[in-house]
Amino acid sequence: MENISTEIEKVVVGKITAIDHHPENKKLSVCQVDIKEETLQIICGAKNMKVSDKAAVALEGARLPQIGIIKSKKFKDVLSSGMLCSASELGIEPGESPGILILKEDAVLGEDLRKIIEFDDTIFDFEIHSNRPDLMSIIGIAREIAAITNNKLKTPEIKIKEKDERIEKDITVKIEAEDLCPRYAGRVIKDIKIEESPLWLKWKLRLLGARPINNIVDITNFVMMETGQPLHAFDLDLIKGKTIIVRKNRPGETICTLDDV
Repeated sequence: MENISTEIEKVVVGKITAIDHHPENKKLSVCQVDIKEETLQIICGAKNMKVSDKAAVALEGARLPQIGIIKSKKFKDVLSSGMLCSASELGIEPGESPGILILKEDAVLGEDLRKIIEFDDTIFDFEIHSNRPDLMSIIGIAREIAAITNNKLKTPEIKIKEKDERIEKDITVKIEAEDLCPRYAGRVIKDIKIEESPLWLKWKLRLLGARPINNIVDITNFVMMETGQPLHAFDLDLIKGKTIIVRKNRPGETICTLDDV
């Protein structure tokens, strides 16, 4: 068991109301940021923000896990009273983020970021033996605990709107290795916008040891860890011949994974 407790303090939701170039350094922007109680002037080197965006604002005296204590400072005689934070600076993503973390439009001005993301959590790390693959998921562990303690298992309620169309209209599945894969299930979901995952999902994946990529990949990874069922999402427009073929690899074949490995 591992208790996860972040060092994040005094980080709130702010709204960018104006962006100007720094008079002495064109690589920096001078942002006016409304945090409800007041408007702060913050110098930022990122380029992914625009006026009306909401962001995570580290106030003076804030504590960040990757940086330490935030203090007001001058950049070429221009005062910066705080910091616009990236996901990596908050400890949500590994490595270095390409820009600041943009929050959803409905984020409440001035609200503590810890109310949006449940940073404090507890990780239970179980060693599962190979003869119990049914335990290799969140629901699997919960089912076992419910049985041992004589409690009722509570699982997420699944709600989905389906059309009467058959999946064969869009794609077919061909299994050439039935000894290894006797059944392959699929579903076509249309009109999806690929974008960043919400903060709660990014954080949960980090706790589960996975790297956030985008909303489609992330939710399949999360559901896989939740249910124990391996999942993968394909771009329907990029599947050759509109056919998914399940087979063994051929001699000399290589693959490129989602993270280009």
